[in-house]
Amino acid sequence: MRRRRRWQSPRPPAASSASAAATARAPIPTVDPVRRCSLALADALGLPVSPGLPIRGPGTVRPVQEIALRVVALKTLVTFVLAPPTVVANTAIQAIAERLRLRRWLAEDERTILTRPRAQVQDSERDHIGWKLENLAALCWCLGCDGVLDEAIAPLDGDASVTVFTRQTPALDDAERWLAAAALRPLAEIAAREDAYYCLHHAARTCDLASSWPGGLESAVHGRVIQERRWALTWALSPGVAWADTDQST
Repeated sequence: MRRRRRWQSPRPPAASSASAAATARAPIPTVDPVRRCSLALADALGLPVSPGLPIRGPGTVRPVQEIALRVVALKTLVTFVLAPPTVVANTAIQAIAERLRLRRWLAEDERTILTRPRAQVQDSERDHIGWKLENLAALCWCLGCDGVLDEAIAPLDGDASVTVFTRQTPALDDAERWLAAAALRPLAEIAAREDAYYCLHHAARTCDLASSWPGGLESAVHGRVIQERRWALTWALSPGVAWADTDQST
């Protein structure tokens, strides 16, 4: 049975723009309300978090267009792998990739997929591309979409995957309008959610090292969900850092 835990912690107070700009995610010597909420979530899931795990400031969020373009780039990639060419033609995918310069928002291994024959990719990548939906879910949450991240570490089920792919991300022929309207959540909310997944990621690695996970949780499933969502959230708070270079240390 999957361990389910909804986000129930209060939102932290928003940081002032001056303090956010001055903070470069440096360690803070005291336990703040954000970390207390993160620890409470991990504890409710039975996941161990070291009390000495560094507490970081809110940092700085990327420009909204960078996050939104990463969303469109991932949507294009997933479409290339999952959608039949009779539904979304290769020419349409390559055209939007060129028009919006989406390849610069994909990692090298992701760009390579778009260069391979589509039939080959749909055979070899279909079973793995679903993890990109966990990245998409976290990035869409940063852009104000609610619902799919309510379950902290449960993988997206069929309904949630459809919600992310068809309702929270744009149709490829409507991407420009969607990009123009994109807006971010407040920095304090994004930083609080990222801190929660930072703590959960630390706990997941602790469980892996001990080869012991709480009942109902699995490294290959819940650990991977945590990793992919944390990756996206930390990237959103890492201006100027490439996706592949995102700091995933714990």
